[in-house]
Amino acid sequence: MQNVKKRISAALAVIIALTFVLSVLFVVFESEHNCSGDDCQICQTVGNCLKILDNTTPKPETAVLSVAVIFALVLVLGTVMLRADSENLITLKVKLSN
Repeated sequence: MQNVKKRISAALAVIIALTFVLSVLFVVFESEHNCSGDDCQICQTVGNCLKILDNTTPKPETAVLSVAVIFALVLVLGTVMLRADSENLITLKVKLSN
């Protein structure tokens, strides 16, 4: 069951990565096409690709907040781990024999 979940996750990751790469490539290659007017299918597709890329990239304020939260978590967890590791059977010199 775990193997199936890993394969599905890998397939979804590949699909998402291909979506990003193909969106960027389409925008780059079709940036200077001969536009046919208001109902240009290429312009609409380029707009959709740009929306996909814009909606999936993190905004600067979100990135700053995320970095601050991660930094705080690292500090708190680091302190907790140092205190938890300071007392164990080896540091207390407990002899484990029967």
